[in-house]
Amino acid sequence: MGLMVDEIIDVVEDGWRSSWRRPSRIARHGGDRGPGDGRAGYRLLADLAWRDWFSSGAKGAKSTSQRVLIVEDSAFFRNLLVPSLTVAGFKVSAVGSAAEALRLREAGQMFDAIVSDIEMPDMDGLAFARAVRSGGSWAALPMIALSSHAEPGQVEAGRDAGFTDYVAKMQRDRIIESLRQCLTEMVAS
Repeated sequence: MGLMVDEIIDVVEDGWRSSWRRPSRIARHGGDRGPGDGRAGYRLLADLAWRDWFSSGAKGAKSTSQRVLIVEDSAFFRNLLVPSLTVAGFKVSAVGSAAEALRLREAGQMFDAIVSDIEMPDMDGLAFARAVRSGGSWAALPMIALSSHAEPGQVEAGRDAGFTDYVAKMQRDRIIESLRQCLTEMVAS
């Protein structure tokens, strides 16, 4: 089941029971844990709404070996970002909190760029950016902030905290464009 809207104002993750059965012609995707568990396949919904998001001919798709870390507390947005960035040619890892991301840094994991939500529980994206910029192996990585709020004051606060760019969450093409631009500038410098 799906619902199309013009704008997402808030995301509430809540389960519900249904009697929906996945037709055999539809493959399983990350958000679909099986029939009747209350979780419609996010990928299936996105496939139906925006077919080009997951096609190999997606706008700007090209092969790359650049590794991107997504830091996003919402499983819904992680399930939208990971496949679209993967199709765009990035090697993507995703975590659900800033604390998880910092544990990856402490463990020696390396990435070429970080895409982080701003509004997260415990440690928000601004505090996370300051922690990354304070030193360590990730201090010079491009960081792109994702938020549903992109007012000029919020963008400035993001840049002051250390984000390279600030993009609205639902602008998939802009996220990919920003990643490519930031990574190109990093290589050129």
